[in-house]
Amino acid sequence: ERIDELTDERVRLWAQVVRLQDHIRDLERAGSGRPPGPSNYLNLINKQAKMVGFQGLAYVDRYPEAWDRMWEWAAEGKLQYRTDMKDGLESCVDQLNSLFTGANTGKALVRLCDDPGPGPY
Repeated sequence: ERIDELTDERVRLWAQVVRLQDHIRDLERAGSGRPPGPSNYLNLINKQAKMVGFQGLAYVDRYPEAWDRMWEWAAEGKLQYRTDMKDGLESCVDQLNSLFTGANTGKALVRLCDDPGPGPY
């Protein structure tokens, strides 16, 4: 099912924000003359370090296990995270911009309502 065909207005709004974020990133890359990806490869050479990645979809069958373990760690205080929460739809652009300026201090979130009620999330 395509994202545009979903009936939940919140999901549709989220998809618009994601598309906007992708569009802004593409414009920034095109205007900077830099190729996409990390810009500090030379630091790897200077520090004799290596960069390793993995394909997360290869482990999709273990997502429930990882999810449970992370919540366990968070409850025990072993895993800590920060959020940068702003309120209201009008904050979306500022939150999005904060990702590119370094102004956010954690996971950038926008609260659209106090209580979303029951739902599939």
